[in-house]
Amino acid sequence: MPVEKGEKMAVTIWIDKETIEEIDRIAERINLTRSKLIANIVDANLIEVQIMDKTGLLQAMSWFQDLKEKIAKKKKKATD
Repeated sequence: MPVEKGEKMAVTIWIDKETIEEIDRIAERINLTRSKLIANIVDANLIEVQIMDKTGLLQAMSWFQDLKEKIAKKKKKATD
């Protein structure tokens, strides 16, 4: 796979299998490739992320997500 094609650039991301299945289902229903649907989702949400970054909400959300993950790990460890 080429890294760049014109003004576009390839990226690799890891996504849960369940999420990919839902993306594929939606992409097929609206006659798009998985890649195009994901690119559309990213483009549509980039402006909101930029606004959250400027207002400080992005950092707060990131901190909160980290906290949720730490709590989930502790719960899993306690039940193992």
